[in-house]
Amino acid sequence: MGYKQKRVVVLGRVDAYYSHFLYGALEGSILNGAWAKNVQLVGRNIKDIKEEIDFMKPHYLICHMVFGPLRQDVLHYFTELRNKYGTKICYHMGDARTIPRYPHDISRFVDLGLVNHGEHENFSYIWNIPCIHWPYMAFNQQDIADVDPRFEGGLAFTGDLLASKHHGPRRNFINSIKNILPIKLYPTPETGNTRFLTSEISSSADGVLGMQMGMNINLYQDVRPFQYCGAGALYFHDQCEAMDIFFEPYVHYIPYKRDNPRDLKEKFDEYTNNKEKGYKIRREGFEFCQRYHSSKQRMESIFNYFEGKDLLPIYKDEL
Repeated sequence: MGYKQKRVVVLGRVDAYYSHFLYGALEGSILNGAWAKNVQLVGRNIKDIKEEIDFMKPHYLICHMVFGPLRQDVLHYFTELRNKYGTKICYHMGDARTIPRYPHDISRFVDLGLVNHGEHENFSYIWNIPCIHWPYMAFNQQDIADVDPRFEGGLAFTGDLLASKHHGPRRNFINSIKNILPIKLYPTPETGNTRFLTSEISSSADGVLGMQMGMNINLYQDVRPFQYCGAGALYFHDQCEAMDIFFEPYVHYIPYKRDNPRDLKEKFDEYTNNKEKGYKIRREGFEFCQRYHSSKQRMESIFNYFEGKDLLPIYKDEL
């Protein structure tokens, strides 16, 4: 009695760059029992987008990219969707930004903001819509994957190493550890993008490296801690509030002192030389993320919000 089958559309760039957010939202919707599909946004006219979405008649539409660059045609269609089907539009802002790309009232188009940091209340004020703190997620995995010889050994890092303001400090730190640690950098020409090699890299590398970005943004966290802890990696990350609000150091991950190559090396040697000790952290991190930070939990919080239920807790002290 009272059951309503959910239908979800996840709108974004799903052709050349299939993001962690897009796949996670799709997977999480399906794991919550919804009928769901991705729809391509970039490079398409509004007629084709409308036809595909109208065919689904979604109760929920989860999106990103519609404000940068601005797609006024899509935004006007969102207003139609809200009126026609009662569709709830959720906009994801996952970047390390203190001011959104579009710092204006968006209440005509969007019902809920999914903001990846602790300043979501300020974004709510700017956008004139409710916003929740909605971090990235772990993909669903039944268990830690078998070791893949292609990725075995070493300290793995995946991602951009551009000399930009955003990525420059990370690039500089990785350059500083190349002579003291067996660092392996991905992607390579052979692997291409490694997002869907997460399980193999996590289980096979001696460790996976993370480094905090967006230090000036309260509780901002990128995808890596959830992505790699959630796949059973022995994960090394510089210790900070934005990490420890979610994870327990020395239980779910190994902390090191920021910009301190020697400290990282000592921790890496300690936990990789003691396989039993390292595996315990892999297992604890994996089970913790799959239980509290998977795609299923992230999407369940969205559904709970619109159904008047409590959001699922995300901070470790609330679990």
